[in-house]
Amino acid sequence: MELLSSYLVKKSDLGVHGNLFGGQLLYLLDMAAAAYAMQLCDTPRMVTVMIDKCSFEKPSKEGQLLKIFCRPDALGTAYRDWETDRKSTRLNSSHRL
Repeated sequence: MELLSSYLVKKSDLGVHGNLFGGQLLYLLDMAAAAYAMQLCDTPRMVTVMIDKCSFEKPSKEGQLLKIFCRPDALGTAYRDWETDRKSTRLNSSHRL
């Protein structure tokens, strides 16, 4: 899978339980996959037709770096299937710049 995007989870992205809001995660995945599809197909004419499955297995918390990965699975005459994934990384706050 190719790294498409990184996003720092902010307090405004959290739901009532202190986890990244699921709708925000779907938004980030969709935007990253759309940009990748536009780049590969060399056209801005892309639309999300369907999200087949989304499994929220591990929460992302405030201050974590969310990395979004994508890999094209299949190519049709008028469609492309994508597999997207995300990984959350806790940043070490003891490091100073």
